[in-house]
Amino acid sequence: GNIIMKNYYLYLIRHGITEGNLDGKYIGQTDLALCPQGEKQIQQLVKAGVYPYVEKVYTSPLKRCVETAQIIYPDIQLSKVDEIAEMDFGQFEGKTQKELENLPGANIKPIPVSSTHFCTSAGSAIMLTPSASNTSPAPDFEEMERLPCFATGSPAAATTNADVVEILNV
Repeated sequence: GNIIMKNYYLYLIRHGITEGNLDGKYIGQTDLALCPQGEKQIQQLVKAGVYPYVEKVYTSPLKRCVETAQIIYPDIQLSKVDEIAEMDFGQFEGKTQKELENLPGANIKPIPVSSTHFCTSAGSAIMLTPSASNTSPAPDFEEMERLPCFATGSPAAATTNADVVEILNV
C-alpha cells in the first residue's frame, strides 16, 4: 500500500532579553527572568503579529522561556520540557567573553561549522552552527506520547534558548 507522510510544524522561538543578555554573559542554566526591555520586546512582536497560531506550547522550564511563552500564548497551557533547557556552561557560566579570554584553552581551534539562515525581529541573518545532519529520524512512540504534536500534526511552539527563530518541518 501507499505510505502517507504527514508533515508536522514546530516553531522555535527565542526567549526575550534578560539582564544577563544585556551584560553579554553566558547564562546557560542560570535561571534569569526577562528584564523589562525583554518583556516589552516580546509584547511588541506579539502586537506586530509575528508569532504563528499554534495549538500546543512546549517550553524550557527556565523563567525567561516560560515568561516569553506566557506573553506570546497567554491562553494556551504550557508544557515544560526539561530536555530543551539551555546547557550548563560550567566555568563559563555567568561570565562575559572578555572574562573568558584568559582561560586555559581559550585559543583552541574551533569546531567545524556550517551556516544556517534565519530570521529575527531585527531581520535576516546567517548563523554559524556546529556541522551536523539537518535531518532527524521519525519520532518514536515515547516522543509522540510526550510531545503529542508529533502524533496529531497540530502546530506547536517551543520557547527555548536557541539563537534561532525558524520553522522546522519535522
